[in-house]
Amino acid sequence: MSATHVGAYWGSRRESAQDCAHRLQCLLQRLSVIDRGYEQWFTLGHSKATASEPVRTDTEHLANLLIRGRARRDVNNHTIDPLGFRIDFWNRQDAGIRFGASLGSYSEHQGILNTVVIGLPKYAEAAELYEQVNAVRVVSALIDTMGPSWVTWTTDHWRQAQQERKPAVVHAVGWVTYLGESVTAQNCPGHSDLFSPGDSRVVLAVQDYSTVTDETILDLRRTLIEAGMLH
Repeated sequence: MSATHVGAYWGSRRESAQDCAHRLQCLLQRLSVIDRGYEQWFTLGHSKATASEPVRTDTEHLANLLIRGRARRDVNNHTIDPLGFRIDFWNRQDAGIRFGASLGSYSEHQGILNTVVIGLPKYAEAAELYEQVNAVRVVSALIDTMGPSWVTWTTDHWRQAQQERKPAVVHAVGWVTYLGESVTAQNCPGHSDLFSPGDSRVVLAVQDYSTVTDETILDLRRTLIEAGMLH
């Protein structure tokens, strides 16, 4: 199976570097107790070989990293404040995990989002990361600390498959999906079997990642659309 990524996305939200650092601190602390792969991070430069600076989880250090990663113009290096801040980390382990975030953007330009994306190794390289309980805890941590509009544990291939079936797909679903505060097991009668028992806000395409196929992802999308949970 391909490598996957867990992406949390939301629109314009003006926040300071300190505000974003507090969210990051809470998220990194939540992740660190899920699996050792999330315990330690290093700043990622132009290549993995340059990822040598350990990332501390105090807000002052995280705020400084965010300020260092502020969006800037290519011509004069002036900051582009509406685009917020960018950080990129790597865990420097054989089963490599990448962590990237664009935070504090309040640009109204279509297509510019605030994001946190966690890039994961293949299932065969780190099966423990794909245990359902761990996966749901990762998604729940993103929901609770970042307040996203949606979260999806997916692959580029699954995204493309959904795009081919319905152009202009906005919310691509994945193995694990969160569709916002209005979609929970409690307010979706007849579809509670889709939701994780560990978090009633989280939808599962199948219980076990090893059984996910393109068709199960597309089946989930059709089910959510027919139930009025996705457009």
